[in-house]
Amino acid sequence: MSLGWHVVHALEERRVLATAAAALRVVARTVLEAGGEALLCFRGSDNHLHSVLLADRVRAGAFARTVANTLWHRLRLPVPFEPARIRPIRDQAHLRNTFDYVLGNAEHHGAPHDPLFEASNLPDLLGLRECGAVTRATVRAALPRIARPDLLKLLGVDELAGRFAPEHLVEATCAAVLLGSLGGRRAEVVAARTAAVHVAAPHLAPGQVDALLGLSDRSGARMRALAPGPVSNPIATAIRLQMDLRARKNIVAMTAPFALRAAVP
Repeated sequence: MSLGWHVVHALEERRVLATAAAALRVVARTVLEAGGEALLCFRGSDNHLHSVLLADRVRAGAFARTVANTLWHRLRLPVPFEPARIRPIRDQAHLRNTFDYVLGNAEHHGAPHDPLFEASNLPDLLGLRECGAVTRATVRAALPRIARPDLLKLLGVDELAGRFAPEHLVEATCAAVLLGSLGGRRAEVVAARTAAVHVAAPHLAPGQVDALLGLSDRSGARMRALAPGPVSNPIATAIRLQMDLRARKNIVAMTAPFALRAAVP
């Protein structure tokens, strides 16, 4: 009896699946939603996707179909997926080796498009994201010898500690909650913006925060008046860690520097 299943998705003609940050987050959200508690790990390369599911073969097949169909619609892909390859994981050693291989897969293929591992659950395992927090328990139960230093080594950093880097605030917030932008009124977007406001409040003037996040004075004031709440607290922690990761990896900031200068009171 197998311990789980190694699932590989690839588009026909090995077309590119996703490389832009927003698309990588769509990949992550789709796999996390489809896998749930059965998902051990996943990692998208530029033109294929690896996942490990701790479930029976029927569940693995349903997962493979759901991921392919959902990604095809959400990313508006030009060609369909090839039939997914679904291979059994034989024993504990095979499971550990597959875990390391999957999370290091993009680097194995020399694809530098995702240095922050957004198309994987490594951010969830390290507290950089909360959307896939359930995979932390799955990894602890299935691979109890996996330690934080092992995960940091895969990510390519020695440590992570919360910091505030205003030039990274917007992208760090989007990455922490798997959003392409902070626009719109959906509950998850509002929660993310509110958490970002509270993260920035001790460091910047209100006008600076509002300019960085694209908020009106009125919206910014309303969010500052709100208590962060139990949902926003882990998001705020993830945002701080995402800013630290970007600073450690020397990622070029996406926030326009004029947003800070223009809002100085």
